Amino acid sequence: MINTRHLLLWILTAVLLGNLPAIAQIETPSGYRIRYNDAIEISIFGNPELGKQAIVPPDGIVSFALIGEVSVIDLTARELEKKLEMQYKEFLVNPVVSVSLGTFEPKKVYIIGEVNNPGPFPYDSTRTLADY
Repeated sequence: MINTRHLLLWILTAVLLGNLPAIAQIETPSGYRIRYNDAIEISIFGNPELGKQAIVPPDGIVSFALIGEVSVIDLTARELEKKLEMQYKEFLVNPVVSVSLGTFEPKKVYIIGEVNNPGPFPYDSTRTLADY
């Protein structure tokens, strides 16, 4: 059972420790799918001005020069490369797109005390304390 003191400690911990984000390059398996909070870096060979670095927002839509908004969520890096190449073909001759993935270190909440599963958990604004 969570009492008021535990809830206050949980909130304080989330505020103090959960606000230290950092971007780190990661090795991703070929089947990894892009998700919210991932860091992506797009390079277009011969057109560095069209490149982009972005953190995937909750809606999964990233805005690119010339082609506008593109949904990147749930695509592999290779699928995103092909999607962007197809869209840039309208403006460029044989575009070669490269996608690098990183991860945006998620905020964490630490649940301690007399609970079933104490420890660190990734912060998810759609969940409540009872969900942990």
